[in-house]
Amino acid sequence: MSKKDNFKETIKIIKFFKEDPLILIFHIFVGFLCSALVIVSSYFVGETINLATTSINLNTKEFLKILYASLIIISLYTTYWLLNTKLLIWTIKLSYRSGSRIRYAIFTKLLNIPISYIDKSKLGELMSRTTNDVDMMIANMVQVVFGFFTSPIIIFSILVTNFIISPLLSVVALFFILLILLVTGIIAKKSSPNFDEMQKKVGQLNSLNKEYIFNKLPIYVFGKQKDIKNNYYKINNQHKESSYKAEYKIGLVYPSLDILENITYASLIAIGIIFFTFNVPHGGVIKLSWGTITTFVLLNRMLLGEIGFISRFASLYEKLFVCAKRIMEILNEVDDIDQGTKSLDIIKGDIKFENVSFSYIKDKPIIKNFNLNVKAGQTIGIVGPTGSGKSTIMNLLMRFYELDSGKITIDGIDIKEIKKDELRKHISIVLQETNLFNESIYTNISYGHHENIFDKEKIHYAAHQIGSEHFINVLPNSYETIIDDRISISQGEAQLLALTRAYYSPSSIMILDEATSSIDSKTEQDIQIGMNKLMKEKTSFVIAHRLSTIKDADLIVVLKDGEILEQGNHQQLIDKNGFYAKMYTSNLNMSDDE
Repeated sequence: MSKKDNFKETIKIIKFFKEDPLILIFHIFVGFLCSALVIVSSYFVGETINLATTSINLNTKEFLKILYASLIIISLYTTYWLLNTKLLIWTIKLSYRSGSRIRYAIFTKLLNIPISYIDKSKLGELMSRTTNDVDMMIANMVQVVFGFFTSPIIIFSILVTNFIISPLLSVVALFFILLILLVTGIIAKKSSPNFDEMQKKVGQLNSLNKEYIFNKLPIYVFGKQKDIKNNYYKINNQHKESSYKAEYKIGLVYPSLDILENITYASLIAIGIIFFTFNVPHGGVIKLSWGTITTFVLLNRMLLGEIGFISRFASLYEKLFVCAKRIMEILNEVDDIDQGTKSLDIIKGDIKFENVSFSYIKDKPIIKNFNLNVKAGQTIGIVGPTGSGKSTIMNLLMRFYELDSGKITIDGIDIKEIKKDELRKHISIVLQETNLFNESIYTNISYGHHENIFDKEKIHYAAHQIGSEHFINVLPNSYETIIDDRISISQGEAQLLALTRAYYSPSSIMILDEATSSIDSKTEQDIQIGMNKLMKEKTSFVIAHRLSTIKDADLIVVLKDGEILEQGNHQQLIDKNGFYAKMYTSNLNMSDDE
């Protein structure tokens, strides 16, 4: 992304400041006031020097004039300091308020964008953008905003005053100003790619941290600690190198500015003295004197200070640009589109797939011409090799992804016509990877239903039917126990809670996607009766790797390469002695080995 594009993305961030108009107005007002204070105080310094240098015999009256002028100068500079202090306080408030809105906007956007975007993104990278990038941007924003409004006003005011005092000296000053801007601009441009790379490496490090934490057991089992450590060392070293290059390059701004500023002051003083000594016309409306030269140098010292303030924070601008770009990449994403308009109060659960085709990547179909007619209350088993499209079928039913072609209907209504929220509230799902929240057992089981107003008696009944009550009752606070890192719940127990949640749900359609994969065979047998009761009351889809789970299904669909290879009930498919029969025999042998 070009510098121009970076700047455009940063400008978009400004919209988050609009909710604090009074603070912005205060910044602008203080900018004009500070400009006036700088000019007036510099003028009084010059006049004081003129008074001191023109007084041959300093009497009491002249001494009092000088003292009075000095007190005015001190008062003006003190006022200037107080205003800047107040401005800094308001800047911090503005930056963190706006940063809070940015963070909330990103989180809200992540809730509204298509699930496909989350699926394609690395979790660590998303976390880095929502935490590290926002934090870095807010920290830099404090200093950038501090000079964003006041510095241009002060710079413009001093430039105008400079040309009133001495156009020729102003041209000299402008030459050095442009030189300073050129040098800092070149350095900033050179460092920008390194800052971009630095933030990318932070995202990769977050991904590695997440990978290690969530996959700690297999890493230890397979003795991959050394490989993980070496990979982390490699990325960490790359982050170090890019950070060093970025900070080193941008660090060159400081000594460069110091040298150029000192050369500027020396040149202005030398040229000013020459003009004054030899009475050279300088084009100004004010006659040159020791005081005028001093005023001019002081004004340019403040001018270069403001320009230096902007230039010295070139590193902050670059970081701000990079962070803004990465944040806006999320905020610019198109929200999930829902063309559905219909609501469903009650559904029977008749589901029909008609010539459904779908691909995650264009021209690489996952589902091909899939047709299935499901009657309300039926249990459908879906089996097949890995990658055959089993879970994809359910993702399409839930409208997590949209079809390439074909149609899915519920009770004769095309699901595209149904509001997504309305559709999903009628479907409960239990996944292979169980999702529990840092809430009580009660809340986790009732999650998403009745706005978390739960029926304790119904939850107890669901837990009894599924068989999760035996471990819930031994938890420290039973159903009131908060699930967190201090509570030890196995993956199998977590899956039992997810099944209990599905049982408690008033939905008419249920999806079990490898829902008992983390439960041992004995426990699976214990809860099968409750599961059968649950599936009889709802239209159910069971994706299973243990084929014993779907033996009693009304219909078993065998998928291979996104197409239906076989379908029928268990006995029919066994009698056919085809692909399913071979899978079942293999599955049975594996169960015997257990």
